[in-house]
Amino acid sequence: MKIVFIITVLVIAILLLLENIFPKRKYSTKIKALSYLTDTLLSVFNNILLYIISIASLYYVAENISSIKLLSFLNFNNIGIILFTLVFLDFAIYVWHYMNHKFDFLWLFHKVHHSEKYLNTLSGIRFHIGELVGSIVFKSLFLIFLLGIPIKIILISETIVLISSLFHHTNIKFHQEKFLGKLFVMPYLHQVHHSIIRKEHDSNFGVLFSFWDRLFNTLQEKEVKEIGLRDISFQNIFKTIIFGFKKQ
Repeated sequence: MKIVFIITVLVIAILLLLENIFPKRKYSTKIKALSYLTDTLLSVFNNILLYIISIASLYYVAENISSIKLLSFLNFNNIGIILFTLVFLDFAIYVWHYMNHKFDFLWLFHKVHHSEKYLNTLSGIRFHIGELVGSIVFKSLFLIFLLGIPIKIILISETIVLISSLFHHTNIKFHQEKFLGKLFVMPYLHQVHHSIIRKEHDSNFGVLFSFWDRLFNTLQEKEVKEIGLRDISFQNIFKTIIFGFKKQ
């Protein structure tokens, strides 16, 4: 886990530097500072409460509960099977993300992520604790208990997803972005997902691969005029946490 932490910190530092040198959208120093502070404190708050609980929960389910293991016939030591499983896990996260937009109870917490007005690298770790708890339940019941996917592969997937999330939230503009977007989720694609217009942010649910959205017709490619939610101003950490328990 130490190597994952080190890699995450390095990725965050590099992306923060790049988005301040090559920004796609211009924001004031005050707005950026407030956003960075809120996202960082929210992430620290969540990790203090959930880091031990989440990892322990996934390991406990994997090691101590007799699961159904529908995929027990697969050889998870085979490199081809591992790669296939990682692609499948990306699809599972696409489905979970889609559900967070379609079910009001899940949207209650997920809207905290969308309340961000300044989309940046740290927006990739801006999640309400209620959503993180729901994610743990989903992964424990569906991925481990029902399917029996090894915990080591799930943790590899979690690391990939975290790095991808940090990247596609970053406020960077670069060449070949649309070309790469044919396969991977690029910042220009994910900005549509954070549009203030509901019919636009109910699209582009992919995390690593963009072809799930293309396959299920949930992809939109356009320039976004405004980021965030309507009638929601910049919030500090306390208001952000409380906002997750309020209907918009």
